[in-house]
Amino acid sequence: MSGETQVDWPACTVEDCRGRQVAAEGRCLAHTTKDEREAIFAQIASGAAVIAATGVRFTEELLADLLAALPSNNDGVPSLRDADFRLAVLPTLDLQAATLVNAKFDGTSFHGEAGFAEARFQGEVGFVEADFRGDAEFAGTNFQDDAWFRDANFQGDASFDGANFQGDATLGWANFQGDADFDGAIFESDAVFARASFRRTALFGGAIFQRDAEFVEATFQGDAWFREAMFHGAALFRGAILQSGAEFAEATFQGNARFIETSFQGGAVFVGATFEADARFVKASFHGDTVFRGATFQRPIELGPMAVAGTLVLDGIESDQPMQLELAAWRLSCKRTRFRAGGHLRIAWAEISLDDAEIPAPLIISLHPPAQELSNRVCWLVQPESKAEGFPAPLPSLVSVQRADIAGLVLADIDLRNCHFVGAHHLDQLQLTTADVFHRAPQLRVRPGNRGRQTLAEECRWRQTRPGSRGHRWRHTTSEEFLPSLLAGVRPPGPAELAAIYRQLRKGREDAKNEPGAADFYYGEMEMRRHAPNTPRAERLLLGLYWLTAGYALRASRALATLVLLLGSVIVLLALWGLPTSSTPAAASLSITGVPPAQRVNLPAQSTPAMPDGPMLDRLTSAGRIERAARTALGVVVFRDTGQQLTTPGRYIEMAGRLLGPVLLALTLLSIRNRVKR
Repeated sequence: MSGETQVDWPACTVEDCRGRQVAAEGRCLAHTTKDEREAIFAQIASGAAVIAATGVRFTEELLADLLAALPSNNDGVPSLRDADFRLAVLPTLDLQAATLVNAKFDGTSFHGEAGFAEARFQGEVGFVEADFRGDAEFAGTNFQDDAWFRDANFQGDASFDGANFQGDATLGWANFQGDADFDGAIFESDAVFARASFRRTALFGGAIFQRDAEFVEATFQGDAWFREAMFHGAALFRGAILQSGAEFAEATFQGNARFIETSFQGGAVFVGATFEADARFVKASFHGDTVFRGATFQRPIELGPMAVAGTLVLDGIESDQPMQLELAAWRLSCKRTRFRAGGHLRIAWAEISLDDAEIPAPLIISLHPPAQELSNRVCWLVQPESKAEGFPAPLPSLVSVQRADIAGLVLADIDLRNCHFVGAHHLDQLQLTTADVFHRAPQLRVRPGNRGRQTLAEECRWRQTRPGSRGHRWRHTTSEEFLPSLLAGVRPPGPAELAAIYRQLRKGREDAKNEPGAADFYYGEMEMRRHAPNTPRAERLLLGLYWLTAGYALRASRALATLVLLLGSVIVLLALWGLPTSSTPAAASLSITGVPPAQRVNLPAQSTPAMPDGPMLDRLTSAGRIERAARTALGVVVFRDTGQQLTTPGRYIEMAGRLLGPVLLALTLLSIRNRVKR
């Protein structure tokens, strides 16, 4: 023998053979004579231990003779007692439904298919460092004691579907190069797959782990399928790497679920999964969409810190426990999610959708810049062409609360420029701790310190549909090209719906004593009422005048300009037609005769003021007329009578001034007050 391989049995004396000595001159089973071999097989047939196979390189003929010599029951099922195939080399082996007692296959090399389907292993069975070069068939096999497959190498498919491991199942460091099928397997004790490597599909669908299931630092290069798996003990995936899809739909975790520092490089699906104990995803990273739709958490939810290169879907989750989430992701979908006990979502980067969600208790959504380690895990989110421009700011954005009940929602440092509010309930109870989070209306003329009013994204999209320049100047605010994917297909609301949204938001800002925010939302409400098709024409006309003259009492400069324009108009009109000529008619006299003695009575002149004549330019350039017109116009605005005689047109001009002047003066003062409050 070569002596390079150390064995713990007397090895064959033939060169390069490590078989156990069982015959004269120290020969192994493979090098015995025919008579010696028949004698050995006779002992095996009588129930002796099968130790002659240790280290033997079997040919198909020799293996067939050995199997033929095995004792069997009435059904022809063979039975092996103390079968020792350690370091043996076997061609195709078929022990289907066989009974093996204290079998040892450590280091065995199976050059063909290894068939142990529905076999029963009584006592410990060892396949440590076994090499399965063909398919390994253990479907329906019953391991009644500990089963050791540590460092085993499965070059073909490994089928353990329906297998029953009554003792510990140790497959740590095992290498599965083909498909690994554990569908429906039952692990009654600990199942250890630590640092195991699955090159292709790993199937654990419907598997039952009655105690701890350990996949620490395991590597799944193909799909990992745990659909409807049942984990009664702890499910430990710390440091595991799942390079393709991971399916945990309808799985049940009765013990603690630990996905600490786990890397899901193809996303993960936990649809309908049930977590009855603690679920931890600390420093877990997902390189694709991760779906927890309809999952059930019976303990307080604590997810993260975690990174998702795609969408984290928490749709339909119902929890009576507070939710704590620390996340760096591109998108977060919480549609139809019920946050009955509130919680705190610490988010970076993500676009957030809360469509149809229920938030009756305080739920805080805030910006939480991730730690450097977590930031590094999401660097692959950036497209190569955008890396030159730098990594995007981590400010998250809320893109939709449509039809949601947001009575308890609190937003801190959340971007609302793309948020859609149609159908949301209790908008007046929405709490915003950051002031400038909405779009700013475009300005016709950029002025220092004036950035325009805060505007909802839905109004921006509605205005973009308007023809001509009215819609063109709004196109920089939002764009269909950059519309968040969570809003694909959303229909922009009409002005009437937007007016109701602005009204609720205004009430909320007024209740919070936020006058600037309330003023912007009031302006938006009035604008939408003015443009709403169901607004009566008379009301629309009044709103149009209100907007034109004073900007809904929120534009002090516009109201002041309108007042000045009114004064100027009254002055010009009075100077042209309102002030009479300066000539005074002669006094009239009256004589009375008869008894008593005759008397003469003088009466003052009574005549209609004469209309001015002469060129209009002379009337406007006469300093006296302009001074009298200005004094009269100022008196008109403040309800003072200057005693100035007026022509018939002048009296009508005066009445119009007395009607409009105080109104515009009041609007000016109100606009100045609102401006100061802002």
